[in-house]
Amino acid sequence: MSEVTVSSYICYKKDTRVFLTWLGETSQKAGWKPGQEKEHAPRLKGKARKELKKALTTQAADTPSTLEILQQIRHIKQAANTSKGEAMPIYVHNALLRCIKARERFAAWYKETKSEVENRSNETHEHFISLLKRGLSLFQDTNNQSGSKADEKDEDFVANLFGALQLEETPDHDEAEIAKYFQASTGSTSASTTVECGVELKDADIDFAIFSLFEDMHRLRAEAQEVWRRLKSGQLTIAHATLMVAMVIELAKRCERETAEVITSSNFTGDIDKRFPYGTYGAFAAKIYNSKALGRENQRGITDEMTQITPFDQFVFQPLGLTTTDLGYYTMETIRKQGHPWAWSIIPLEPLDTDDPQMHEARREAVFLIETFYEMQCIEWATQRERILKPAAIRSTLPFFDILHNALRPVWTEFKVDMTTAFAARLLVDMHQICGPMESSAIQKSIDIYAPSFGCLLESSDLPDLECPTDEEFEKIMVQIRQRLVHDLTMNPEWAKKKTAMIDLLIAKLGDEKLQKLREQLAQASGSRRKEIQKNITSVINSIWPRKSDTFLVETNILYSGSAIVDLIASLELVGTNIGTHSVSISCMAHIYNAARQFGLLDVAWPEMDKAIELQGSALFVDDIPTTRKAMVDRFLYTIGLSRRGNNVPSLTAKRFQIRSFDVSRTSTTIMHYFDGVDDISRLVYQLEDASTKHDRSSKSFRRTGPSKGAQKSPQKKSSQKSSTASTSAAVGESSQRSFRQTLEDLEKHVDAVLPVITFDYIALTRTCSNMLSALREELVSKLHIAYSHSIPEEDAARRGLGRIEVVVKMLHDNEIVEVAYEKVKREARHNRDEKTQRSLPKTAPVGLQLRHAANFIKTTLEHHA
Repeated sequence: MSEVTVSSYICYKKDTRVFLTWLGETSQKAGWKPGQEKEHAPRLKGKARKELKKALTTQAADTPSTLEILQQIRHIKQAANTSKGEAMPIYVHNALLRCIKARERFAAWYKETKSEVENRSNETHEHFISLLKRGLSLFQDTNNQSGSKADEKDEDFVANLFGALQLEETPDHDEAEIAKYFQASTGSTSASTTVECGVELKDADIDFAIFSLFEDMHRLRAEAQEVWRRLKSGQLTIAHATLMVAMVIELAKRCERETAEVITSSNFTGDIDKRFPYGTYGAFAAKIYNSKALGRENQRGITDEMTQITPFDQFVFQPLGLTTTDLGYYTMETIRKQGHPWAWSIIPLEPLDTDDPQMHEARREAVFLIETFYEMQCIEWATQRERILKPAAIRSTLPFFDILHNALRPVWTEFKVDMTTAFAARLLVDMHQICGPMESSAIQKSIDIYAPSFGCLLESSDLPDLECPTDEEFEKIMVQIRQRLVHDLTMNPEWAKKKTAMIDLLIAKLGDEKLQKLREQLAQASGSRRKEIQKNITSVINSIWPRKSDTFLVETNILYSGSAIVDLIASLELVGTNIGTHSVSISCMAHIYNAARQFGLLDVAWPEMDKAIELQGSALFVDDIPTTRKAMVDRFLYTIGLSRRGNNVPSLTAKRFQIRSFDVSRTSTTIMHYFDGVDDISRLVYQLEDASTKHDRSSKSFRRTGPSKGAQKSPQKKSSQKSSTASTSAAVGESSQRSFRQTLEDLEKHVDAVLPVITFDYIALTRTCSNMLSALREELVSKLHIAYSHSIPEEDAARRGLGRIEVVVKMLHDNEIVEVAYEKVKREARHNRDEKTQRSLPKTAPVGLQLRHAANFIKTTLEHHA
């Protein structure tokens, strides 16, 4: 993901470079040389003319002027009818179209401001648009006609802001063609062409970059809304939705960071970058809200009281952005006055004096955001206090910080609102409006889908039938699982008690006591002092107070429940692989099952065991599935840390016994690190993509279609093929360009591929294998009179598992001895020329009685449970 460009402004710059690079090199092939023609570029007026002249004087030597661009277009067009002619490649055509559409949307947005002052800056935008359109029309043999359907669509952009935010997709074949072109153009001076072309004014260009940022935010909002709708309709699971929205927030962060870098790295003389430390949202919004180029200078600030909501306000996330900014301000003032970092801030909202439905809807959104803010702030303050007062205690009763919580934290920790923070506030409200409160039954359903074995983990802390490890790390993950299930995904009585006590204290101190004190002061005050006290009383009465609901957090913040469930999914694999390794049941049954299948004794499939072999082939068979009798014995001994000399098997002792540990996918570890704040979403997405690719290769390596007679070595092959996106990025020498929709679709595919891997139920399979081995051993003792040295299960923890291992060793060794005896008889008959004996012998060695009995037992058991 680190290779991907997400900001549409940066993508616009790249598209412009693609067009100009192709234009410069192709025109030179057609005979054009810089400075060979002299003609006048279209005349600009006033300030735009001065700015253009200034830009041209400071223009880099390899930057084409508008005049040179027109000359290049003409030369290519004139050469089109000759042998030197070269058609515009489709990827250049698409890049040019995207440039035009981006500029037209911005120009349309300028016009929609309806400024009363002369909009001189827009002349430059329209001039550059006409220049790009001229190049497009000449190569298409079409004339640029004003009032076309495309123009009409762009004119309607702001009028229907949220319905027209569609980003042009960048086809994969375009990326490949661009890569090839830049590879072939390495070393060309034209390849370093910049995109300004001497026509963009600095102030207007900054406006364009910020406009593109807000456009990106609305596109991302539309993607998140679609995720909520799909979750609501059951098309997405809560795990998918959580990870996809986490990606949306990460994309918003990237857009914000890339836009900030554009501004700070430019020669813009304004002070916008100086406001970044106080919150990028206010800096970005204020720049275009009071843009000098738009004629809105000093009209109204973004923090002024609103009497109506315009499309312009909605475009810059007002008035919800104002509410978020107020939350930061009131928190800062409260902490400054009270002098400690966990001070509460109560937000007053004046009654609305309007019937405007938009204003009332905005008020409802503000109230919900403030109530959620209180809930998160309550968690934050409780966590801080407990860390200080009880640094060594395990904070098992406190809720954790989810994705939205972390995105909103700067409001009360740094008292600033960045662009991503304002965007996260908008997502929170959208989530509540689309999905509504999440019922506990829906949460339980999600748990049952992914982790049916979690119930057994809550039944007992010992889990004797599962023979769990006793190390500290395993105990820690078990505590984490129980915390998620008991406290985070249900009504947490201990947290509810703490929360209620905090809110009661708050209301008493800042509500009832404060009102009583103010009323006492009011009775003795007069004049202006009396008015001031009356205003304070009204403010307290109109304040929004925290909710006392025990389930407010779980019901209103789906991402809180989703984060806990995704963390549970990752925890399940860690616990399951530990239990599976410790009990050795899966490993033992896998070798018996494989032997039975290899010798054609089983005509029924065991899907769970097949999946375990596919996922844990390295631990179970050391990458290669054994197909001969001797290899089966040797391979099993090797997996438990033993070897043999000659044909005899070594004695089984606890000191020598060491089972190979099951692999835990890096995805699970990364997921837990992500929700613990150790890794970021970029690392998680990379791991999901990598795991998805490796799983495809692994499943092919260990897939078996039935019994085999020959060797079935299936080592994993290292693929040297790289993804088209990665190769394109390397070839172009800069970031790849992917739309938000493409990125989220790719993520969804990776999650679809990886979830079945990390949600595999090792616990259920361990229990099944343990029961089957115990029952099989009893039958072997009673029917075949097999004697064993070790019992199942062993009372001694150090020897636990030896009884199961002994069953497998005796069975596979017995099967090998039968073959050795068969080969001996066959050799002697051949040596003695005993044709009768030779004819009586079967073509292949018979299977050992123990393995044959085990195959029948497995078949009967599987058919019984089918």
